[in-house]
Amino acid sequence: SGSPIEWTYWDLDWDDGGNPTDEEFVDPTKGRMWQPWMRLPDAMFHRMTWGAPIQDWDDAIVADSDDDFPIEDFPYAHEAPIASQRAMELIERLAPGCVQFLPVIMTHNRKPMRVGRYWVMNVVTTVDCLEPEPGTTTPLPERIGKHMPADNVQLERSRTRFIRKAIPSDVPLFRMRREYLTVIARDDIRRAFEDLQITGCLFK
Repeated sequence: SGSPIEWTYWDLDWDDGGNPTDEEFVDPTKGRMWQPWMRLPDAMFHRMTWGAPIQDWDDAIVADSDDDFPIEDFPYAHEAPIASQRAMELIERLAPGCVQFLPVIMTHNRKPMRVGRYWVMNVVTTVDCLEPEPGTTTPLPERIGKHMPADNVQLERSRTRFIRKAIPSDVPLFRMRREYLTVIARDDIRRAFEDLQITGCLFK
């Protein structure tokens, strides 16, 4: 048998482009984007940040925006990641069981939109792949470096490092256990997203 594949892993992030309601913080190179707002119960929000499956999801939860910009496959939302139907189908095919997809109603100025189905993403697969360096007792949350594969990055401020060998070979998409806001994707997912021109996300 051949040698195991040495995968590259990436930080899957959502392209916020700055806050579209504040001119000072909008990145002019990215333009404006459609930003929805949801109202999630606190207990549900906290369960999602730690990757716990949601059994009592309310199918009537709404993501509303008053922005007049095109909606993307991954509209930037503060409360939780949101994915379009085609993005959901791609993730389900490439990373089955890694994400719980929960239906959400997309509205514009509180009126239903004709944009197809959208889903809240609850990443339920977690991997403990950050190793504290000597002398570190409580790692602080830290973002992975921009435009650099995650496995090449030292998280210096929190004095932790990314351990690629800790990732099971059959896990293509996961949430880092000590970095609960960080979602990591394998390189085959990045390539598939780029091939299908999935919009609204960044691989860093």
